[in-house]
Amino acid sequence: MLNSGKMVHHDEQSRINANLFVVDDNATLLVALEHGLGKRGYNIQTFDNGEDAVAAYHKATPDLVILDCKMPGMSGPETAQLMLEHEHRPIVMLSGLDDDDMVHGMISKGISAYLVKPMSTSQVAAVVETSLSRFADVKALMRDSENMRTDKDRNRDISTAVGIIMAQAGLSHDKAFDKLRQMARDQQQSLRELANEIVSGLSSSNSIIEKIKDS
Repeated sequence: MLNSGKMVHHDEQSRINANLFVVDDNATLLVALEHGLGKRGYNIQTFDNGEDAVAAYHKATPDLVILDCKMPGMSGPETAQLMLEHEHRPIVMLSGLDDDDMVHGMISKGISAYLVKPMSTSQVAAVVETSLSRFADVKALMRDSENMRTDKDRNRDISTAVGIIMAQAGLSHDKAFDKLRQMARDQQQSLRELANEIVSGLSSSNSIIEKIKDS
């Protein structure tokens, strides 16, 4: 069994400097990809079977996986499915067959890219870089979307709390906001936390309003 289970670190830094799993039962191809991609600054861990690769994936998820489609034991698609069920990462599938239906089927199941053997290390490296870049873009969009939702929720809670204070304490918008902000400081709470208490009723909103009136 060829599984080395070791990380090969290279001094040369690539633009991405990612950790890659390369999974293939062809020892010659494993060595070629480990050497060729390693020279480009990637950190490579090699496996000659899907079972060991999946076990390692669960322990330390890499940035990308290069995976042979047909291997003894656990096949490439089976290996990819188990990996993606644990945590999503880009997977580049390698195959000796140029089958459009197979390609579309794998892409629909979450495979990022598909390369037909024989291929050069340069071709693999180009696909790896593109897949990593796309994955990074998707993650950035997801973070932006989540931040927008968080900001929207926070602003809605604060606006609602200010409205409640205006109605119950008879204050202008600016005065109500200033009172809310000052009470949050006095109680060492964030503005959103205090606003959420007023809106949700986790704390008695009437007692908070009374404190604001008396302040």
